[in-house]
Amino acid sequence: MRARPLLLSVSLAAAAITMPGCIVEDIRDQMVLINEQMTQIDAHLVAVDRRLEKLDTIDTSLESIDTSLTTVDQELDGIAVTLTALDKHLASLRRTLSNIDSTIPFLKLSDDEEVEDTPEAGGEDADAGEVSGEADPASDGN
Repeated sequence: MRARPLLLSVSLAAAAITMPGCIVEDIRDQMVLINEQMTQIDAHLVAVDRRLEKLDTIDTSLESIDTSLTTVDQELDGIAVTLTALDKHLASLRRTLSNIDSTIPFLKLSDDEEVEDTPEAGGEDADAGEVSGEADPASDGN
């Protein structure tokens, strides 16, 4: 009698070892695969994080460059105003020299052809009147 419960216990133990062992091994194998996938995902996320840090650095650099370009643009606007005023002054000076050249024929200070070719010669009559008005009384010099 004792042999039968012992035999039954051994057969149940053998069946229990073989059956749950397969399920446990499958679960273990799946957990190993999941762990490997998680390791790969972690490595990929670390690489993405590094790229995002580089993008943040680039973004900061671009903001700095944008600020610098804004400053340069403002300085260039100031220079453009100065250059426009200088251009008007030089056109007026050119007309004055042309008036002097026409008044004193033997003295050649300017090239008359350049005055005719410049766009300022015909477009700035208001300045020409002011400057040539100053030069005309001297040329009348009775």
